[in-house]
Amino acid sequence: MARRMVLEIARRLTLDGRQVYLVDPEAVIPDPEPGDGGRVTVIREVREAVLPTS
Repeated sequence: MARRMVLEIARRLTLDGRQVYLVDPEAVIPDPEPGDGGRVTVIREVREAVLPTS
């Protein structure tokens, strides 16, 4: 149930134009499928999601 809830939130955020990262250090959700039009990028550490500043 929790997996579906997380992926539904990710789907809604991506449909709103947001980029969604799922921090999954233990590879619990290696290939998430949020559904219609959603996209989730799975990363192992938070620092992978942080864009470098110039």
